[in-house]
Amino acid sequence: MQAGEKYAGVIGKVYLYRREKPVGSLDLSGEWIGTGGKALAVPGEATLACATRTVDIPAEWEGRRRVRLWMTASRNAPIGVRVNGHLVRRHHHRFGETADLDITAHLRFGAPNTLTLVATPDGDYDEHPVALDECRLDLFDID
Repeated sequence: MQAGEKYAGVIGKVYLYRREKPVGSLDLSGEWIGTGGKALAVPGEATLACATRTVDIPAEWEGRRRVRLWMTASRNAPIGVRVNGHLVRRHHHRFGETADLDITAHLRFGAPNTLTLVATPDGDYDEHPVALDECRLDLFDID
């Protein structure tokens, strides 16, 4: 670059990754049950500590598919998810609007699975605003 040249750039950290196209998806829109019996409708928003939903995962996916939870939020995104009691976090704080978490290792194939969206970094049960635009399970072939 020469002195005085105009250029465009990005300030801060930039994270790039290539996300392959899923072979299928399972939409998790609808009602999630929150703390104190409050409901979180996805898409939608609520003030709660966590929201839970049960999902059946077909037995034929085991060993043939990777399952990743995809969440997008315009603001106040959950910081992670518990899958059958195991905390799978994305960050220690709300960072960006998208989460893409591989939850395969914590699933029970051919059985009901409990997914719990977690609103706070330490998993405490203080209520916080949570908003979700989209939530789904994306399926990928195992290479």
